[in-house]
This record gives sequence, structure tokens and C-alpha cells, in this order.
Amino acid sequence: MKIILKYIIFIYLTIASINVLSNEAPDTFDPFAQVSANPLATQLLNIAQQARNDLSTAQQQYKSLDTSEIEQLELPLQIAHLLAKIAIKQASNDYLSANALIKTLKLFANRHDEQWILSIYYERLALNNMRQGKYLQAAQYSTQAIDLAASINYLFIEASARITRGVSYSKLSKSGEALQDYIKAHNFFQQVGNLDKVVTIYTNQVTLYLDRFEYAQALIMSDNAISTLSLMPQAPTSLVAANYINRAIALAYLGKKDEELTAYLKAQEYALQANDLEIQASVYANISDYFLRYQNYQLAIERAKRCIEIAEQINQLNLVAICLLNQGLATIHLNDIQHGIDMIERAHQLTKQEGMKSTLLDVYTAYTEAYTTINDHETANKWLTKRYEAVLIKAKHDREHDFSEQEKNFKAIIQERENLHQSLKSTMTNKLLSQQSVMHWLWFSLILISLLLLAAVWMIIRIKRSA
Repeated sequence: MKIILKYIIFIYLTIASINVLSNEAPDTFDPFAQVSANPLATQLLNIAQQARNDLSTAQQQYKSLDTSEIEQLELPLQIAHLLAKIAIKQASNDYLSANALIKTLKLFANRHDEQWILSIYYERLALNNMRQGKYLQAAQYSTQAIDLAASINYLFIEASARITRGVSYSKLSKSGEALQDYIKAHNFFQQVGNLDKVVTIYTNQVTLYLDRFEYAQALIMSDNAISTLSLMPQAPTSLVAANYINRAIALAYLGKKDEELTAYLKAQEYALQANDLEIQASVYANISDYFLRYQNYQLAIERAKRCIEIAEQINQLNLVAICLLNQGLATIHLNDIQHGIDMIERAHQLTKQEGMKSTLLDVYTAYTEAYTTINDHETANKWLTKRYEAVLIKAKHDREHDFSEQEKNFKAIIQERENLHQSLKSTMTNKLLSQQSVMHWLWFSLILISLLLLAAVWMIIRIKRSA
């Protein structure tokens, strides 16, 4: 009975949460509303949304669809078809093919003079660049998407582009602007009940705080991500993998060596299941760092090489740079000094080229450790000073963009949502318990009436016999 009751409570909570969120959902332009009753449109849009989380299912679903006459159908349906194809290519880490399809979106936008298609074009282009670690371009394209989408009240694309720009700003050491984008995107997706996007935002915020070495805040955001994942009927495998990586990093901070490695291996397992090369490369990057910290330099080099191999395959330049740093340091510790320094310099050039300011701090740290290891303390101090200057610039930028104030506001929003959820849970539970009490009284009444009827029948039979 308790199990059934808990299950019913979960169903009520889920439905009620959706209803509450739907009632609060803002008015927004939806270009696909006119084809929403079309099963083909629904399937194509679902593929576009879920391909990253479950590529094999998305591919199977797409192959089963009849798209032979798609060019004769409504414009929104043609765009939905393009979005499904782009999502599959991006999820397959085929960014070159995805880029070619994204250019087709611009042709549609120009041909039909539709701003909404142009906003989608910039949002997809930004995502394509962000996935490859091209954060400067991603920030520029996502800004164009945000401005266009906001001008026509296309809030879904505006919020999606804000997530992409938030990641890009985070990697460009613009934490205040990143947090502001995350807050706005979070507010929209929380209101419309898109838990997949909400978890993505929390996961990205964990990375933001880890980049800032704020591990306590990273753990709080990780807890939010895990809590939201638990509400989803089927948690996306790639997001589960990403959260295991974050958990491992937190465990590293706590000095729990064995648990950290176990978490990384779990992340690797989920990354392989999801066929997500970016997360696989990220796992190898972190395992390489793990072995580097615990002075197993040969294994650190092997994992860094595997990371670079995968990251170069998908052109994820940020991960290439990070793994070059790990490989370079491990190589120096094995006394191949010039080769190791060359790798660090290559990572440095790549980081400057792509404007990856948050990774630049890792570069300065690597230089400091490298020259300290070979007892060149004068050069080590030079790089340590550079790192200190970069940290001061970052702190000044945060103050100018009210990072701490935005952080407090965001915590208040999360707490408000949590209070709403708890209040809803309490209300639904009380209602269910009240209903259960009513059911008990109904059963009791039925039994009592049945007994009275039996007694009446028995009395009638006795009277007839005595007569």
C-alpha cells in the first residue's frame, strides 16, 4: 500500500508541477504551433530536442519517417525536418555536416524573409561553435540569436541561445555575464517545465564554479542537478555522465582518491552508452589529471593522448588544450623536459588563439609547475605573477558585473522554486491522505450497510417462518 501511495503521490506531483508551471508559462511566439497537430512535425521536433540525449533512438526514429515529400509541405515542417537532421549530426559529433545544414537554414530565412528562421540559424551556429570550443564565435552568434529572438518574442530560442552564450562567457572568464544568462534561461525553462534544459543549466553552472575554484558552490549546483534529474522519468545518459564528472571533481577536492576514480569510471561508462565523444574526451581529461596528481605519469600521458585524439576528432579545442597541459607536465616529470615545455606552449597558443581566458589560468599554473619542477624558480615566479594578475583582472571584472549580487538572486530563485515544490508536495500528500481517509469511511459504511441488510433479511425470514 505504501509503495502504491508513493507512486500515486509521484504521479500527482508530476502532473501538478506541470500544471503549475504551465499556468505560469509566459506568452511566446511559436512558429511550429500551426503544425502542432501534424504527427510528422511532432516526431521531427522531438528528434531535434532529444538527439543529444539518445542518438541511436533519434536515428532510428528519423529513418522510420517518410520525408520524401517534405519540400511540398508547410514551411515550419520543412524547418523542423532540418532541425532534426542538424541535431543528429551534432549529436554524432559531425560538426562539418551540421554546419552545412545550418547554412541551409539561412537560405530559407533569406528566401522567405522570416526572422524566426534567422534566429534559429544563429542559435544553431552558436551551439555548433561552442561544442568545438570556439567560444568567441559562439558568444557572437548567440548574441545575434538572442537579439533577433527577443525582438519577435521567440522566448524558446532566446533562452536556448542564452545557455550557449553562458557557457561561452564562462570559458571567456566573464562569470557575471554567464550567470546572468543562466538565470534568465533558467527562469524561462523552469516556467515551461523543460527539466532537460534546467538540468543542463545546473550542470553548466557546476563547471562555471569549478573554473572559479569555488568547490562549495559547485557542490550546491551539482545537488540541484541531481535533484532535478531524479524528477525526470528517464534521465539523459549524457547529462548523468556529466554529473558524475562533476561529482568526481568534488570528491577530488575532498581528497577521496578511490571514490573519485570510481566516479570517473562511472562517468566513462555513461559517456560510452550515450556515444557522446565530447563527454568521453572530458572523462579522459579528468582521469589524466587524476593520474598526474597521484604521480602515475605514464598513465596520465596515455589518458591525455586518448583525450587529445577524441577532442581533435570533434575539433573540441578547449579539451585539446587542457590535455596538452596534462601530457606536457607528465612528460616533464619523466625528464623529457623540452618536449613537455613544447606541449604547454602549444596549449598556450591554442588558448590565446581561441580566447579561452578561463583555461589561460590553467596554462599559467602549468608553466609555474613545469619550471618549478626543473628548478628554474625565476621563470616559475614570472608565470605565477602572470596568473596572479589574471586572477585580479577576473575579480575586478566580477565586481563590475555584480557577480555576487546575481549569485544571491539566483539562489533566491532556486529556493523559491524548492519551497513551491515542497508546498505542492505537502498539499498533494494531504489531499491523498484525506482521500485515503474518505475511502476508509466508504469501505466502513459499505460493510455496515451490508451487515444491516443481512440482519434485515434474516429478520424477515424469521418472521415468515414464525407466521
